[in-house]
Amino acid sequence: MITETPKLENLSLYEMIMKTGGNGFDCCDNDWDFGVFMTCEKSFEDCRDYYDKFMLLLCLNVKCIKLNAKWYSPCDFVSFFEENKTAINRFLNEENREGYRPMDYDSLEKNKDTGYYEVYFLSFENLINGNYCESDYEKLYKYLGGK
Repeated sequence: MITETPKLENLSLYEMIMKTGGNGFDCCDNDWDFGVFMTCEKSFEDCRDYYDKFMLLLCLNVKCIKLNAKWYSPCDFVSFFEENKTAINRFLNEENREGYRPMDYDSLEKNKDTGYYEVYFLSFENLINGNYCESDYEKLYKYLGGK
């Protein structure tokens, strides 16, 4: 017999969102000062556009370390950036302005603030908030392997 509530830890953002009612919640990165509200559709068939597809792909691939119902829930965005660096860098070099592109820095290391925050976190904050155009979301989605 189960006598305690299961812990909601180490699931994808998608799994965590679905287990908590599907409405989304505030997330932060586990290491960097970055916080956003994350939500997504239940399936790719439910997606209305490439923004929705991008968000679903992101939520399926970012780990939520622990649900925190009263504050931001820590997630591992850095692992997503590192695992998809080639596709992300290609997109950001093509679409971002100077100072926010990987090619503008000698080195972008996940442990050093030498442009890493500006390139990845500020770009993804804008992507998550819907500040790119539909063709940009389509491009990034396809670069990340979406069909």
